[in-house]
Amino acid sequence: MKQTLRTTILLVVMCLTAVAVLAIRYAPVLLSTRYLPHRFCYLAQPWLIWSNAPADAAISLSYLILFESLFLLAWLVRSQLRPYLWILLSFGGFILTCGLTHLMEVVTIWWPVYPLSTAVKITCAIASIPTAIAFQLKVRPIAREVQQYLREMHTSREALVASERLAAVGRLSASISHEINNPLESVMNLMYLIGTHPALPADLQPSVRLAEDELKRVAQIANHTLTYYRESAQPIRVNLREVVEAVLTLEKARIAAARVSVTSKFVGEEPVITAHPGEMRQILINVVENALAAMPQGGRLHISIRPLTRSNSQRGYTIRVTDSGTGISPAVMERLFTPFFSTKGSSGTGLGLWIIRQITEKHGGRLRVRSRENVGTVVAIWLPAQANLADGQTMQAKSQYHVIAPHPQQHG
Repeated sequence: MKQTLRTTILLVVMCLTAVAVLAIRYAPVLLSTRYLPHRFCYLAQPWLIWSNAPADAAISLSYLILFESLFLLAWLVRSQLRPYLWILLSFGGFILTCGLTHLMEVVTIWWPVYPLSTAVKITCAIASIPTAIAFQLKVRPIAREVQQYLREMHTSREALVASERLAAVGRLSASISHEINNPLESVMNLMYLIGTHPALPADLQPSVRLAEDELKRVAQIANHTLTYYRESAQPIRVNLREVVEAVLTLEKARIAAARVSVTSKFVGEEPVITAHPGEMRQILINVVENALAAMPQGGRLHISIRPLTRSNSQRGYTIRVTDSGTGISPAVMERLFTPFFSTKGSSGTGLGLWIIRQITEKHGGRLRVRSRENVGTVVAIWLPAQANLADGQTMQAKSQYHVIAPHPQQHG
């Protein structure tokens, strides 16, 4: 902003200086009545000249400043407005030639360079025609894109507010989980003492064991909830199998309510990578919740992890989540990773898969989605064993994600 202001002021000063030098140099001519070219047009009256000449000069200067500002704007936003850059340049040329036509009105008062003035006017007319046509053709598409941008901004604000609320709920959940851990351990110890007491009737022992198991489940859920919202500042060694088990524990009630059967398979060595554990949980939760949403009538969900070394000898692991849901249509596939695009109506933010892609790219991984309508969807996420995340740097692999639509792979 300051640079633009300085440039504009410099341009104005240069133009005024040039006008002042010319006025001093040609003062005798300017102050005389020997302005032959327009003597008849201005009725040989100097006051008419000194009304029109400064007005045309001021208009010309304003046009030149507008051209300079528009050119600077086009240069600064050239990457964002690339599809419409030619319209800005066309409009800039039109403004520049308009300014020159007014300048020629001043010049020809004393110097009869009418061929030059005519050439400037013809250039202005030629520049104005494509500019007018371009604006007429593009005004509606531009208006639609502006409206879409404003809608996305509104949705973004709503998503940000929702995210802040979820973060507050998460902090509250973590606090509650932390607070109930100690009394929960005390109750579990008491249940253990009751269960091992010799005076306990035999018919009550199954009930006590059931109570112990349920208390252990509550403790496990509380521990996973606390871990989910407690993120480490630096990437650490993360066991992906443990992440999957933790996510399935957190989603157990939702999975049961959706009447979905879950199976898992872990092939090879322990899948340990360097990553942010909270982000790994976020990936799995988003994928699992999308799969559950795609199976409103129930179905099957299979999660597998297996080692995979890529062609560049980079070791890593592939997490594959397969569901038997409704699948994804080709039209939706084209916009699958577009921010704020959602097929869930008001219940979705349209950020789930976009976030998954961002986290995967951040860790230098690859994301593939394969789907077929009424058959199911396979989401495959490959993550390197050693991701370059030091000092906040991200490593982005080439072709990190692919969207294709053949038959989903069978569970396995």
